[in-house]
Amino acid sequence: MSGFSSRLETMLNNINTSADPTTRVVTLQELSELLRISTENTLAGSFQVDAFVRELVKILGGSGNVADDDDGDDDDDTHEHDEDAQLAAVLAMSGGGQYQGDDNLEAQDLAARCLANLMEALPGVSHTVVYHRAIPVLCSNSLRYLTLI
Repeated sequence: MSGFSSRLETMLNNINTSADPTTRVVTLQELSELLRISTENTLAGSFQVDAFVRELVKILGGSGNVADDDDGDDDDDTHEHDEDAQLAAVLAMSGGGQYQGDDNLEAQDLAARCLANLMEALPGVSHTVVYHRAIPVLCSNSLRYLTLI
């Protein structure tokens, strides 16, 4: 299993935004295929979900992380936001042009496909995808990603 872990580590390094663009696209293709045929059992313990999702969201144009505004204390005011305000915030964050991402549209499409395949293989990672703000990024480019459905 260490061979698989080292292969995943190499893939993670190759999709980093500082990696060679050609290498990134080839690695994203390989990762997409790997995730497409994977199951929870094959990825358990060796797949670094947080690190991969962060890099994939960066390729799509997101920040790859989220600022944690919750300091742990549960003030009543923080939980009184209504649904309209939350929807308005999501729509504002998904405004066109806010996210640039990788210059290569093929890399962005492959990163979106990797996220889709990852959530299919590991349904429990959806919260990580949301945490890294992939939803506004995907919404801002939703027409391009309709082919993934």
